[in-house]
Amino acid sequence: MPQSGALVINENSSELAFIINKAESMARVMLKHKNEELVELSVKSGDRIHRIAAAIYFGYRMDPNDCLFVLMGDSDPLVVDAARLACVHIANNKYIDKSVVANRKGLPYQQGHIIDFGPWVYRPGDNAKNSGMVGEDPATMKSGAIDLWQSFFSRQEKNLKAKEVVSK
Repeated sequence: MPQSGALVINENSSELAFIINKAESMARVMLKHKNEELVELSVKSGDRIHRIAAAIYFGYRMDPNDCLFVLMGDSDPLVVDAARLACVHIANNKYIDKSVVANRKGLPYQQGHIIDFGPWVYRPGDNAKNSGMVGEDPATMKSGAIDLWQSFFSRQEKNLKAKEVVSK
């Protein structure tokens, strides 16, 4: 079991499926209508399904902005996990040229591996030792993960801009 106060998801699988389906539907509506005001309200909403939908929306848009990091610092483990998964999606689909990486040796990224800086959420049935939960304070874990993601995305944006300048 994880330590007291750890990021733990307590919902059963049918509750999780309902929450995720509803949030994904909301994220698709936000994406379709491109209503930034609605997205901003969702980030600040007291309803966790709205906050999860906002995280999914940023993942769909491939947009690692500050709101996504606010969501990663949320008190609800489902919101934190949705923000983490959005970052994982962005990192592994927007910034990583898998054709180049797969042909180079000695890189930390290898085909079949994904970039994921956490924070990792404990689900009942997980092995706590494998989920990064043992001995870590949840607040420290979240802030450390946020710092790593921000640093990663900042470097990747600089690399993309440098490539654009070279290709012009």
